[in-house]
Amino acid sequence: MYPIITIFGKDFSMYAIMAIIGMLIAGIVFCKRIRKSGYDDNDAILFLLALSGGILLGGSLLYAITNLHLLKHLLQVKNIADAFSVLSTMFGGSVFYGGLLGACGAGLLFIKLKKLPLQVYTDNCALFAPLFHGFARIGCFLGGCCYGVESSFGFCATGNTVTNIGTVCRFPVQLLESFLNFSLHF
Repeated sequence: MYPIITIFGKDFSMYAIMAIIGMLIAGIVFCKRIRKSGYDDNDAILFLLALSGGILLGGSLLYAITNLHLLKHLLQVKNIADAFSVLSTMFGGSVFYGGLLGACGAGLLFIKLKKLPLQVYTDNCALFAPLFHGFARIGCFLGGCCYGVESSFGFCATGNTVTNIGTVCRFPVQLLESFLNFSLHF
C-alpha cells in the first residue's frame, strides 16, 4: 500500500490522485454521452464542476459533523492561529456519504437552474458515478485507510503503513468493489 507518493519533492495522497484520475476519465465519458444524446457538452462540463463543488462541500461538512466534539476546543482557543488549527482539523477530511449527498444536491440545483433535461443527466450519472467510484476505491486500497476484511482466501493484503493491521490476512474488499463498479460498463 502506498498512501503517499513523492513527485518533485512534493507529497501526494494516492487516494486524491486516483480520485482525480477517476473524475477525469468519468467526466470524459459523461461529456461524450451527453453530446451523443444531442445536448451541449459545455453544460455537461459546468454540471460536473457543480458536482465537484457539491462533493467537496458535502464531504467536508459531514466530516465536520462527525468531529463536533472539537467544538469545545474551538471555544477555548486564545488566538486566531489556534482557531484555524481546530477548524482545519474539523473540516480537514471528507466523508463519502456527505460527498454523495452534496453532489446530488448541487447537481439537481444546477439542472433546475439551467433547465436541463433531468432524465438525460441522471441516466448518464448512473454510468458516471460507478466509474468515478471505482477509481476512488483503488485509491482507498493504495492509501491503506480501508484495509479490507479478515480472510483466509484470495488475494490478501498484509501490512499497512497507515493502520496497524498486524499479520492477519485481509481480503481487499475495496478492490472487489472497484472491479464490480467497472463491470457495470461492460
